Amino acid sequence: MGLSHVIDSKKDQGGVEAASVGAVMIDVDLKGEEEKDSKENFEKTKKRKVKYVYRIDGDTSKVLSMIPPAMPGEEIATHFFFHEEVQNAGGKVVRNDWFAIGATLLKIVEVITLWYRGATVIWWVTALPWSYYFTSACILQFLSQGRGDPDIRQIDLLCGELPSALHPGGSGKLLLGLPSNPRYSLAWKLTWTIGALLICISTIGTFLSLNQERALISYIWFGFQVLFLVLRILVFELLPSGPIKRGPIVAQRWQNLSLRMKHRVMHLVVGLAAQQIATHPRRANNYQEDLLSISALSNLFFQCSWSLTETLPYFPNIQNLEIIAIVGDTFLRSSIWLRGSRISNSDVYDSALILLSHKTQNEERLYAIPCVRILAKYFNDPQLSDKEASGSHASTHDPRGTSNLGYGVQWVIWFPILLNDEKEGWIEVTGLKVLGSGAAQWNVLSNEGLAERLASGTLGISMLSVEEVRRSLGASREAARLLMGLVEDLELC
Repeated sequence: MGLSHVIDSKKDQGGVEAASVGAVMIDVDLKGEEEKDSKENFEKTKKRKVKYVYRIDGDTSKVLSMIPPAMPGEEIATHFFFHEEVQNAGGKVVRNDWFAIGATLLKIVEVITLWYRGATVIWWVTALPWSYYFTSACILQFLSQGRGDPDIRQIDLLCGELPSALHPGGSGKLLLGLPSNPRYSLAWKLTWTIGALLICISTIGTFLSLNQERALISYIWFGFQVLFLVLRILVFELLPSGPIKRGPIVAQRWQNLSLRMKHRVMHLVVGLAAQQIATHPRRANNYQEDLLSISALSNLFFQCSWSLTETLPYFPNIQNLEIIAIVGDTFLRSSIWLRGSRISNSDVYDSALILLSHKTQNEERLYAIPCVRILAKYFNDPQLSDKEASGSHASTHDPRGTSNLGYGVQWVIWFPILLNDEKEGWIEVTGLKVLGSGAAQWNVLSNEGLAERLASGTLGISMLSVEEVRRSLGASREAARLLMGLVEDLELC
């Protein structure tokens, strides 16, 4: 499919973004999948490897050129590569492949001619790589590895101006079911590796042996090389490259997709979220607690009765509260881009959704709460003890998107709660790790207390007022509703 590599959301990969990543790709192996749409089937497919694609190959680009892009703010329609025409053309393509392989038997004419004319070494040296590649090609054809089989292996692709922490994303295309290229398989890679070694040996042996042969042998050998070069050009120009360019494409909106297609789309959304983590200015190591599992998120939403809690009710003891999962801005942003919502990317930068557990002696209740999450300065870090050297304790309001040094920071989460006087206040959760009991510090702030903290500039963030916090909170709520709707449509619970 072009130049790509596997995503690792546990490591910073800023250099990948500099290489103009333009697509997220998933290899789909349909072997062993059940026909029915089920949670078990989804669990099997969620482990598929996701790759960055920053150079798309020619065949795929031609297919993508037939798809109209969704403009910014529009829902990205799901296009599916229809395989009926591919299957109808399959027999003809296989015959053409066997014809091309059989045509290489002309090499035997060269070998016999050189041997008959008295060549000593060059006749078998030149036959060595051809014999290997001819045998390998036949084996690959018999194993149905010569061409991609869309009933077994497919490619799902989400491409365009991908969103990032600093960019809301532009036009996009979503294509499912593209026939995969078998040349990325282990069998092909092994064939090429051994073949490359034989080519090196044959090339060196050819020039050493030609120096020992008579002039007539050299002329015959050279004449056959020119002939084979012309024949190769004709074969590549006249024989079709395959059925990949011929498949019609069907477009559908999210609500009209089958469950299996929705599952495949959501795998790409998760991959897009992982891509943003790997290139985030906040650094990937700070996002390791973020939830990227659709099945786990579906189960948590089910426990919350598929509803969001915008303001937490009054609790006399906040120590009974515990964050058990958090969905970050990368996952929310990916959902926004897919659905075409016009939520400000600047506000989404500080948005998040937490799954909050409240435990009592009799029961445990779960709340899904949109919140504001910022990465603020952490003054107790030992690496920041030299104030004069670091200057990190100064009062600053750094703009969104400012990169951190990898230390001296902690998460600060704010979400509204009703106070005992029925006024709205804020719960503040701070810590580099926030999941689990005792992992973070919890405080209750009034509106005035939050305003004073923001105005001080000691957090090192861009927000100056409670109104800015509320604006990001509004983005969190809207994005969380979008994501919850997508997950609910998957019917995993």
